[in-house]
Amino acid sequence: MATRSGGQSSVMTPGWPVAAVVLLVLAIAPGRITGFIGVVRDPVEVAVSPVSGPVGAIAERLRGGVGVRSSVRDADRADLLEAYEVLQRRHFAAIARVEELETLVRELQGGVPYPSELAVSRMEAVRVGSDPPSTIEVRRGRRDGVTPGATIAVARGSQQLVGTVSRAGAAVSTVRLITDAEVSRSIRGVVVPRDGLPAGVALESLPVLGLLPDGAGRLVEVQAPVDVAVRIELGDVVRLLDDAWPSAAQMFVLGRVVAIDETDEPLFRRVTAVPLIDDLPRVRSVILHVPIEGGERESGREEPR
Repeated sequence: MATRSGGQSSVMTPGWPVAAVVLLVLAIAPGRITGFIGVVRDPVEVAVSPVSGPVGAIAERLRGGVGVRSSVRDADRADLLEAYEVLQRRHFAAIARVEELETLVRELQGGVPYPSELAVSRMEAVRVGSDPPSTIEVRRGRRDGVTPGATIAVARGSQQLVGTVSRAGAAVSTVRLITDAEVSRSIRGVVVPRDGLPAGVALESLPVLGLLPDGAGRLVEVQAPVDVAVRIELGDVVRLLDDAWPSAAQMFVLGRVVAIDETDEPLFRRVTAVPLIDDLPRVRSVILHVPIEGGERESGREEPR
């Protein structure tokens, strides 16, 4: 709208509020939509990432989002469960490490070099966007040390593996979920009894599955041999044990077994597992495990946000 005063004309424009809204929408939009503006995406994310998290949290509360605690009692219970899950994961990781070292001792006799291991830093990252069922975007990036491929994301409190960082911007990173239907290879996991590992039973003797996402948020082993399937029970926990994944991801939870079905082949069964969290794309925040070369090993404490 044009106005005239003192013989001069001026034009009133929407100004910075509209620009801010446009930048916010572009920053939290899925990568497949905004791929054509990749050149300017990083500066946009740096500018709006401080406010996109609170905006997303408000939207989650309005929709009745995941993880809302109703009372102090629920919060205390959640903290205890988180501590229990952390101890469980470390317990199984320690068992795996012992078995790895026993194997290494045998291999060193043949001159095999000792493999190096990266230290890990843990930091919380708030979800600021999602592209179900494939990816989520979190408010951490290269300036926080996040590196694609090597950084993993874990759900806070449950030890549930969420995925790996596939893209790291300056301030925002993209996490590819374990339930992404476009995963081209199976994810290898060891099936641990729901009541824990029996005394005297080696981890390497437990059943191993090769799971693939089915596009509906589940992980499926289509042809599990019968001799493997009969040792698996409903409620058993599947933990990652896959050399193709970063070492920091090993022994985190892939899911819980919810079905063991017969197939057309009498020698095989179909085993289905689901993540401990019903809807991974809507998780509020994750704990990123970022590799650090030459740093101190994982301490078990989250860095302050």
